[in-house]
Amino acid sequence: MNSSSKAKSKATSGTASAIVERDDDYKSFEGARFFFYLDEKINKWYISAGSANDEQGNNQIIVLLLPDDGNVEGKTYDIVSDPEKPGAAYAFWAKAGHSFYQPYSATGGSVTVTLNKNLQTVELTFEFDAEHASAHVSLTQGKMQLEGFTRERKTRTSSSMKCDLSQSINGPYQSTETALRKR
Repeated sequence: MNSSSKAKSKATSGTASAIVERDDDYKSFEGARFFFYLDEKINKWYISAGSANDEQGNNQIIVLLLPDDGNVEGKTYDIVSDPEKPGAAYAFWAKAGHSFYQPYSATGGSVTVTLNKNLQTVELTFEFDAEHASAHVSLTQGKMQLEGFTRERKTRTSSSMKCDLSQSINGPYQSTETALRKR
């Protein structure tokens, strides 16, 4: 067996930060866990950062979906509320814990991107407003620098689940991304 067949996949590493405005629980974001890959099903780059758990076991997550425009340098995309809108980016910020998950979907903003597929790097600066039910937050001075594609370990399947959407608008719920991680 040659040494190249023993090589392990490189994990995504990097840094991420942002100022969180108008939230009672968090004032800033610092990334500790990262994902960076092309989701070929929707033809968008999936870029995310999760914070370390705080003393209560809660954390924050920032996710951005960007169009696959190949290698780009300093390209600015509008962040819109429709994740399927061609040529635009989508984002959300979430608070999560052992028994809750509160996603704040972006209502508007922008992201400037430098992405190099060959080097497996992406640099972002971003700002966006987001909402969850009647609560509103703003993420400002956002920055991410990531290196190394995340190797997808996903199984695409159909299933259903029942959710308590109290403090949210009641209605049909469709999960487009579910992630399990080791604690």
